[in-house]
Amino acid sequence: MRRIPSHLESMPSQQNRGPELLGVQAAFLAAAWIATSLRLYVKIALTESHTVDDGVMYLSTVLYSVYAAVAVHGIINGGIGRHTSDLDPDSIVIALKVWYMCEILYAFISALIRTSICLFLLRIFNRGTNKLAKKMLQANIALVWVSSLVYLFIVVFQCNPPNYYWAKFEGLHGSCRPAHLVPNATVAHSVIAALSDWVISILPMSILWQLQMKREKKIRLICFFGIGVM
Repeated sequence: MRRIPSHLESMPSQQNRGPELLGVQAAFLAAAWIATSLRLYVKIALTESHTVDDGVMYLSTVLYSVYAAVAVHGIINGGIGRHTSDLDPDSIVIALKVWYMCEILYAFISALIRTSICLFLLRIFNRGTNKLAKKMLQANIALVWVSSLVYLFIVVFQCNPPNYYWAKFEGLHGSCRPAHLVPNATVAHSVIAALSDWVISILPMSILWQLQMKREKKIRLICFFGIGVM
């Protein structure tokens, strides 16, 4: 039988972090929609055009909204944020279903966001002649998707049958891979995502001055990517 994630087991009984988790979800969802709405406004009101990277970013925002809704359901109805000893079996099943779905959504959201940014940068670099930068961004997209799909595969098939992840509490017979498999896969996926973020942030700075644009615009873009590094 698969154990409940260790960080839940270690929480003191009666401690409820549900309100904190709700606050985090609300804050990040609001930030995501504010940023997306501003981007949509600029595209409609100012440039009057939409590109592939815009569509990918819109899709990632929609998927993150689904992620947040599923997470909130788990917090309210599944007792996520509370110690397992304070939960009944039905709540644990809901919590594990939510955990499982959020891990799947995370894989797609992570890849889509980075893909959108890389496609945006490729549009900029297509105006120049730096082929190395273009190849690095294309490789970055490929690496992000390969790592996300491998992570997705590990998450989906961590148990046999897959729904044994939560249905073991309902009497289903099955088995799961070693408990450390998914946490290790999560760490590996996060390391690749972090490296991708550094490439996305630092690469443009090294070639911005080669582009044909005003100095003021170059400085603004460097500041933008500098924020990305932080």
